[in-house]
Amino acid sequence: MKRFVLLTLFLSISTAFFFSCSDNSTNNPTNNTNPTIASITPNVAYIGQDLIIRGKYFGNTRDSSYVELNGSKLEITNYISWSDSVITIKIPRTAITGQVVINVGTKKSNSVILTIKPNYFPFSVGSYWMFENFILNMDQSRDLTSRYVDSTFIEGTELKYGKDSYILAALVEGSTTAMLYNFYSDGPALYSTADYVFPREGATPITLVIPNDWVLIAHPDSTQWTINTQQINSTIDLGNLGSRPIKGTFKIYVQKGESKVLNFDYGIGDVNTQEYKIFYDFAGSINIGADIPVNFTLTQHNWYGENIGLMKTLMESKTITIKVLFTSYDYNIQGMESTILRYKIQ
Repeated sequence: MKRFVLLTLFLSISTAFFFSCSDNSTNNPTNNTNPTIASITPNVAYIGQDLIIRGKYFGNTRDSSYVELNGSKLEITNYISWSDSVITIKIPRTAITGQVVINVGTKKSNSVILTIKPNYFPFSVGSYWMFENFILNMDQSRDLTSRYVDSTFIEGTELKYGKDSYILAALVEGSTTAMLYNFYSDGPALYSTADYVFPREGATPITLVIPNDWVLIAHPDSTQWTINTQQINSTIDLGNLGSRPIKGTFKIYVQKGESKVLNFDYGIGDVNTQEYKIFYDFAGSINIGADIPVNFTLTQHNWYGENIGLMKTLMESKTITIKVLFTSYDYNIQGMESTILRYKIQ
C-alpha cells in the first residue's frame, strides 16, 4: 500500500511538471520552431506608417523578442501590438529600405523586403534650417538690396487643435521675436496650421479670415486638393476712386509639381526634391456704379528635399489690373524667394 501511494504521488508530480512545461510553451514558439513571416502590409511604405507583419511562431507576448529593420533593432516605442501570428509596428523616422526580420530568443525568421518611400518632412526637436531671402521685382528678378537671413528651428512639441504637433519657430535676422507655426505629419501627409499658408495681411487687396484649424499642404500620393474657400465681401482702395466694394470667391488650393534634382549652393549640392504649388485664386467683381470683373491668381512654389525638408520657396510677383471704363488701375504684389543656406536634421 505504501509503495502504491508513493507511485501515485510520483506520477502526479510528473504529470504536473509535464503540463506546466506545456503551458509555458504557449507564450513562445517551441524550441525547435523558427518564426516565419508570411507577409508585410504595406510592403512599400512611408516613415510613420503602421506596418503589419503576419506569420506564425512569433510568441504570444514580445518579452525579449524584437523586430529588425535593415539590421537595426526597433526601439520599444515603435511596437503597437504583438501576438503569435500578427505584429504591428510604427515605422521609425530612421528607417531605410531593407529587410524585415523577427528575432524570437535565438531564432530568426525569414527576411522580407520593405521599401521606404522618400521622407520629405523629417521633423524632430532641435532640427534647424537657415534661409537666404529676397523680395522679387515685378519681372521676377531679385531685389539684391532686400536680402536678409532667417532661421527656422523646431523648438518643441505641443497638442494643437487636437493633434500632437511640432512647434516651428521662424526668427528673422536682427529680430528677437520668433513667429511660431505648428506642423504634424500623418504618414506621407504634411499638415500645418492655416496661418502658415494664408497670405500675410496686406499681401492681397482683400481681407481674409484665417481659420483656427489644420490644413494639408503636401501629400506625395495626391495631385490636387483645396485648402480653403471663402466668400469675400470687402472693400479695396482704388486711389482717386476711393474705397470700393469688392466681392467674390477666394480659394486656396495645392497641386503636386515635379520630382527632380535641384542644385543648391553653400556646399549642399544636388538634392532630390518634390515641388508643391499653392494657388491663391480670386474670381469676383468691384462695384464702381456697376460691377467690374476682377480675377487673379497668385502662385507659390515650395520645394521639399529628401531627408531635409523645405529647401526653397518662391512666391511669384503679380500685377492685378482693374479696368474701369478707359482707365486701368494696377495693384502690384511683390513676390518673395527663400533658399536654404544650411541645415541640421537631428
